[in-house]
Amino acid sequence: MSSGCRRAFTLIELLVVIGVIALLIGLLLPALGKARDSGYQTRCMTNMRECARSALFYANDAKDQFWIMAPRDVRGYRTTAGWEGGNAWWARRENPENRNNRAMDLPGWLFDYVGNAHQVVSCPKNKRNSSTYANQRFGMFGSEWGVLFDYTVPNDIEGLKTGSGIRAAYLPPIVNTGGIRLQTTLVDRLIPLPGLPIFVEESLPWYNERVQDGLFGNLDQVTLRHDKGGMVAYHDWSVGLFKAPAGGFENVEEANSDFVANDLYVNVKGSNAEWYKLYREGRTKWGWINNPTLNQ
Repeated sequence: MSSGCRRAFTLIELLVVIGVIALLIGLLLPALGKARDSGYQTRCMTNMRECARSALFYANDAKDQFWIMAPRDVRGYRTTAGWEGGNAWWARRENPENRNNRAMDLPGWLFDYVGNAHQVVSCPKNKRNSSTYANQRFGMFGSEWGVLFDYTVPNDIEGLKTGSGIRAAYLPPIVNTGGIRLQTTLVDRLIPLPGLPIFVEESLPWYNERVQDGLFGNLDQVTLRHDKGGMVAYHDWSVGLFKAPAGGFENVEEANSDFVANDLYVNVKGSNAEWYKLYREGRTKWGWINNPTLNQ
């Protein structure tokens, strides 16, 4: 007759079970991490697509031209207190009733087309993280402190006409550009892009954390947070993951390895002698991007 007693697990059996569970966890965690990162990437792409769509809607209301980046004077961007150290007006605008007071800024033109939902300019993976808020005194229209927007706009594309046939490419970082107009001997080193970037997911340390102006230019870099790449929206309103040349460590600036905004070039006329650096420090004339020349 059965005594009803149950045999307990031995120590070895318990260790085996624990080992199997640990092995399963080790196998599952990377897959879960990849699934989570894939979800971040998809949401980030959706956000940037909304930004590009907003730019298109704005252009439809503005004679098929892209928005101005900021008020200008004869030297370029206005240098009064209302602009210097401020943000591009696609992102936030000066309040006409409270000029030169950034705490009273209004949402930029983009937000007119997204129901004022400021989350659309925030990468869900970055979550507006920032290691220092020293240069950011005000939140995003009542939002938490930190980086205002992960997506930025190249300085000198204001006035861009929809449907433009402009081409864009970049030089590998190691190449010496030799000026605003690209030397013809370097044209064969250019790497074509799908189109002209109109929104770029900027690197947090270089320099979106320190210079939160909503612009992509000069030494700004593309983030590596999505599988060593960042999202870029192009002037045909497509969005894709751009894996820019980089040294591999986003928090380390490597001049001979890292892609920066200064590496971008544009061409409209088709001639190999007519490639011009896109970044012009905001001193180009309105609509320069539709007919790039050396002197504007």
